[in-house]
Amino acid sequence: MPMNMTQLSQEERYHLYTIKKQAISLRDIAKRIGRCHTTLSRELKRHTGQKGYRDQ
Repeated sequence: MPMNMTQLSQEERYHLYTIKKQAISLRDIAKRIGRCHTTLSRELKRHTGQKGYRDQ
């Protein structure tokens, strides 16, 4: 299955936010939402502050 090369949608960010709280690995989350784990890793690095990840 080819992975998308676009920005995460608001819905994907919400899924990342809710699934990440369940202590599931990025690779498993990536499989669930159909994205590359490196994309999710970059997303978390960009949008994680002192209060944690925020799905904006």
